[in-house]
Amino acid sequence: IHGMLEEHFGMAPAELVRAGCLVWVHDAGGQVEIVDDPRLTYGSVEDAVAKIVATIRDPHETATLRKHLAERGAMFSTERFMREVRAAVEEAAARR
Repeated sequence: IHGMLEEHFGMAPAELVRAGCLVWVHDAGGQVEIVDDPRLTYGSVEDAVAKIVATIRDPHETATLRKHLAERGAMFSTERFMREVRAAVEEAAARR
C-alpha cells in the first residue's frame, strides 16, 4: 500500500508495479494513472482495508489484478523509456 497523497507521478508505485507487486494507491494524484484501476485505489483507510481484504480472499481477483499490473508495468520499462527518448532526440534532430 502506498500512502502518499496527491503525488505528482508516483515513482515508488511505478517501481512496485514493475516488480510485479500488487499495489494500492490513494485516489488523488498521479499514482492513480499508474495502477489505472479503481480496485487498486482507495479514499480512506477503511476503503483500503476493504479492497485489500477482498483481493486477498479472491484468488481470481488477485490473478486478474496481477495480470492488469503486469501489462501496466511494461509502460515503465527501461527499454520503453530509452526508445521514447531516442525517438524524441531523432525527431528534434530532424527538425534542425
